[in-house]
Amino acid sequence: MSRSLDIQIETTERQLDMEMLGTDTLSVGVPVAIMNGVSATWSAPLKKHAGEPKIFQLAIEVASGVGIHLLGSWLYEKLKGHNAKLRINRTEVEIEPDKIRVVIERIEKDGQ
Repeated sequence: MSRSLDIQIETTERQLDMEMLGTDTLSVGVPVAIMNGVSATWSAPLKKHAGEPKIFQLAIEVASGVGIHLLGSWLYEKLKGHNAKLRINRTEVEIEPDKIRVVIERIEKDGQ
């Protein structure tokens, strides 16, 4: 059984989603392997008005037996130094390793 996380990233950086997933093209609904046993499915960004940040979503699937905490390290490494806001399962999280880890551990413990 796999675990799922809903990741939302709000940013003014045009290519951050492609940079995070290590690709030049993204297709809605097509999973991209981000590490062994973990894949991300990208959803087209939402942008209400020109000049406003875009919000893109990643549906993360973590295979059973893979430590979900590895995802926290991956998220931090991909987002540090970028102009971005992070939400994990609708909870806004500061882009700091310990804060991301705590939220992911709580989600794993609570089975959200």
